[in-house]
Amino acid sequence: MKKNLFSVFVLAILLCGCVTTDNMKWNDGSNWATGNLAIWTYRDDALADTGEINLPNATNGFVIVYMEEEGLTATVKADGSVVLVGASTNTSTTNNNDTTLNIYDNGSYATVENQLGGARITKIVYYYN
Repeated sequence: MKKNLFSVFVLAILLCGCVTTDNMKWNDGSNWATGNLAIWTYRDDALADTGEINLPNATNGFVIVYMEEEGLTATVKADGSVVLVGASTNTSTTNNNDTTLNIYDNGSYATVENQLGGARITKIVYYYN
């Protein structure tokens, strides 16, 4: 049930474009600010096993990743550090963790990696400063 709701949420964002970020309030960790968030999206109908996607460099944000049977939401800091907020069973925050969807610190950016054993439909939405 949780996985289906997550998939519906991600697909709604990716496909209907019904989210707006004009004049949103966001928390940078120490205070609230008003402004526009940038949105970065990625889609691949067959991201290869061991395929990697780098998120924008030196940004703070919130990412939603859909990779067929697996998915996650996480926060990303400008130093590349990642904290999972919610995730399906086969996910991790380390590089080259076999049989999982990985998101990990890659220096000054985060990287999403397919280690699920084959090509996967992949959709990523990243809201950042």
